[in-house]
Amino acid sequence: RPGDRVASHAPFHFDLSVFDLWASLTRGATVCLLDTVTARFPRAVADWVCERRISVWYSVPSALVQLLPHGERVAQGGVRALLFAGEVFPPPALAAWRQLLPRASLHNWYGPTETNVCTYYRLPRGRGATPAPLPLGTACPNFELAIWDEAGEAVTAGAAGFLWARGPGILAGYWGDAERSRQVTRWRAGADGGPAQRWYNTGDLVRRGEDGLLYFEGRRDDVIKLRGYRVALREVERALESCAGVRQAAVVAAGADAAAVLVGYVAADPEAVSAGELRRRLSQLLPAYMLPERIEVRASLPATSSGKVDRQSLRGPAAGAPA
Repeated sequence: RPGDRVASHAPFHFDLSVFDLWASLTRGATVCLLDTVTARFPRAVADWVCERRISVWYSVPSALVQLLPHGERVAQGGVRALLFAGEVFPPPALAAWRQLLPRASLHNWYGPTETNVCTYYRLPRGRGATPAPLPLGTACPNFELAIWDEAGEAVTAGAAGFLWARGPGILAGYWGDAERSRQVTRWRAGADGGPAQRWYNTGDLVRRGEDGLLYFEGRRDDVIKLRGYRVALREVERALESCAGVRQAAVVAAGADAAAVLVGYVAADPEAVSAGELRRRLSQLLPAYMLPERIEVRASLPATSSGKVDRQSLRGPAAGAPA
């Protein structure tokens, strides 16, 4: 509403900025841009929230986890709406924010870049028990959602399947990649029996609970959400395998939710290839959010009985927190 002061700290290439800018402008609210230097220091961000009298905050949960030690300072600023999207919010941190902001409304939003936000769930106001698991909620206005398999067939009630969406917000296609566009979209009539429209397969597995709400179950095989970014593990592996001396590479996600990190394993001569040199090379090939937190050079990678890389083995104790 016109009196709101909205924090905007998402880079403009990140789809969270769509709300910061356009929703604010259509309501005549004030957009407050958080500079990149202040954004590096959680205490400075907390002070900024108070000084700018921020009333609406929208970010990935990771940012709120980092800000939590300074939550009491944030609470002094008059935040009335706390919005988050992009990844799973660790339940303890979410519960802590509900304690700090008992009068604020908290909203869990969901939607890949290809749809922007297409579901929403408003948490019960106050300091009551935090729902676990946290629902994705229901479809946003002007969106229709369905749970189908990859072929576009409906799954049985209560079973997990891919979340498909249709509405004015879905992508027109991937630039210069007609085949990929074809793979993730499908023309079909909606529940109202009207003309066929284009549906998009989010690639996310969800189920519908007995309460009628959607719940997130996981992502497509090798694509993960990391600090709000979608990362294709195979793309990181390809970059590693392009480095001199590397024979094979496997990248896995270690940890969970906001604590998750990427760990890379490469098959190479440990005497000839160093992890430090690999990181330097990757920094020239990939954006910072796709860089593995740790890289381990091995003479060979573990294999399954079929000869494939045993990724489950790599996700074991050896893939724990980075050294």
